Amino acid sequence: MPVSIFAGEVCRSWKFEDREGIKHEVSLWHHPLTGARAAMVDHEELEGSLGTSSVFHAARTSMPFQAGSAHGIISINRASLGFEYACSVDGILVPEATTAQSREKIPGYATRFNPSEDEIQTASYTSRVESYATSRDHAQPTLAIAWYCVATFETRSGRELTRVHRRFRDFVELDESIQAAFAGHHMLSSVPPLPSKRFKLVQDHLDSAFLESRRHELDDYVRRLCAVPRVWATAAMKPFFG
Repeated sequence: MPVSIFAGEVCRSWKFEDREGIKHEVSLWHHPLTGARAAMVDHEELEGSLGTSSVFHAARTSMPFQAGSAHGIISINRASLGFEYACSVDGILVPEATTAQSREKIPGYATRFNPSEDEIQTASYTSRVESYATSRDHAQPTLAIAWYCVATFETRSGRELTRVHRRFRDFVELDESIQAAFAGHHMLSSVPPLPSKRFKLVQDHLDSAFLESRRHELDDYVRRLCAVPRVWATAAMKPFFG
């Protein structure tokens, strides 16, 4: 599906196994309007990927890479009013991590290029924002900052998996990453809105009533976010939730 040049920053991820069974992840960031691009292979910058691919440049940009024993190409293809993205490994197209793929297997590459049963699950994990706390900012000891405790559970068993503390700006960065990952997908409309920012000039961000209200709003946000199909396949989820 083409992504409009006005979609904002776009992030695409592809996951696969090489012939030795080693798992790899490829990620592409692209801004359709400015053309700025960058790619990573197994969380390391792909040499030569930094550059520009805009409507004024070539109709196709190809970025070859190697991951273990696998050789692949990331492609940015100019469409009529935007761009399309693709990744092929050893000559086979890899499904995007955020795209709801058919469970039909790619002949000869069932394990390497198709999501596992757990990855297909709508909500493998659930998360809650259970509490908040305040502390001094290490960079500016005279300032106090607020943290929100985020606990993540396995959906089927209810077993707690992680417990981390995040600031509101971390939620903002998560939301921006999710928006970029789903840009151009029909599932974008299912991503819940992040609670709005409130200016410190008109609202005390350390007021207990405000913190509890924001905790409740963030709890609702992550609960709904975790239920979005394929959201756990995006690159930003697991680092945020620990």
